[in-house]
Amino acid sequence: MKKDKSQNFIDNILEYLHQLHNQFPNEVIYLELLALTYYEAADYSMADKYCECILAIDSDNKNVQELKSKIQKSKA
Repeated sequence: MKKDKSQNFIDNILEYLHQLHNQFPNEVIYLELLALTYYEAADYSMADKYCECILAIDSDNKNVQELKSKIQKSKA
């Protein structure tokens, strides 16, 4: 099956964000962007995984707490 342009775009963004995260593993912003991108791609499991990684580093991160709430609502 041929992927549509938007899926290819998301795949490219994720690949680039993974490269950035690997290059700068201590920068939480790349984890946040990965979580948000996976959420927007409706891959809630991966979005939640990255949220958990962020919360392990910064348990008071309000943006990620809000995103986790959205993920739980989307899964329901």
